[in-house]
Amino acid sequence: GLLKIRVFRPFPGEEIAKALAHTKAVAILDRSEDSEQAAVLSQQVKEHLYDIQATTKAVSYIYGLGGRDYTVDSAKGVFAQLEDMIENGAEIPQYQYIGLRQ
Repeated sequence: GLLKIRVFRPFPGEEIAKALAHTKAVAILDRSEDSEQAAVLSQQVKEHLYDIQATTKAVSYIYGLGGRDYTVDSAKGVFAQLEDMIENGAEIPQYQYIGLRQ
């Protein structure tokens, strides 16, 4: 599924957390990050999931930096990682960049 946030302030944290509480995992996609290597959207969503004691595993992804495209293959890779984490117990980094050159 997809949850698209249209308003950031005031942040609809309770509504988002309740909408995601029934899920096993969620990828939080953000187009920016702050200076402490953390995406603001991810911080907010994870905080509210924690507040309602949800068991949802949340993984932060930063995409589109430097004008790079977020492709269908990128999306498939994100879903594959989440699926591997849930079904096989794979450990994946909780903060990742998509599309950056290494």
